[in-house]
Amino acid sequence: MLVDDQEFARRGLGLVLADQPDIEVVAEAGNGSDAISLAAALRPEIVLTEARLPDLNGIEMTRNLLRHRDRPKVVIVTSFDSEEYLLGALQAGACGYILKSTKVDELLNAIRAVALGGAVICPCMTQRLINRMRSRPPLESNVGARMLDTLSAREFEVLAHISVGKTNSEIAKEMGLTTATVKSHVSGVLAKLRLRDRVQAALVGYEAGVAFRDPAGKGRTPTFSSV
Repeated sequence: MLVDDQEFARRGLGLVLADQPDIEVVAEAGNGSDAISLAAALRPEIVLTEARLPDLNGIEMTRNLLRHRDRPKVVIVTSFDSEEYLLGALQAGACGYILKSTKVDELLNAIRAVALGGAVICPCMTQRLINRMRSRPPLESNVGARMLDTLSAREFEVLAHISVGKTNSEIAKEMGLTTATVKSHVSGVLAKLRLRDRVQAALVGYEAGVAFRDPAGKGRTPTFSSV
């Protein structure tokens, strides 16, 4: 489902997606209220939404959509390259934040990555997110040091890998584990820290400083590509 108050932008994106054999646009909405009603009726797998909308903004709309049982994956597609919007979107549960200046192929790859369970942030925003988190005092989230202490050594290491943007297969290779075992550890991390997904886990890693202690010592820059 496409949500944007600018009809020209919404229809233009719809035409691009209509040419893709694996993507179907099931609905369009020009405001957040209509989008919530349509999502409840049509149950789209993915919602692409502008950050600023006439009634509800994209962040509030995301929170509302994710309260429902059949919650879609939400990707913010916007012209606003604001760290505040980016952080707000991720904390609300969005799976991605893409600028409208992104190339078409990159946007399509992002949609497909999210469909497979991944999370995507526009590369130009990633370093700004890192810098923002570095400048903040540690553990400003609801996850405190005691909750991190509940993680096993393996789970803590998996969290560190998540925080530097590694996929499950990459983590498995680094740690000498199977992908299924890594998925089990990821589930354990999310459950113990009471997090919704690996995007929120990565944010916790930033705030706790885990993101900058890559166990492999490579100091990789996170990109939040496909899982």
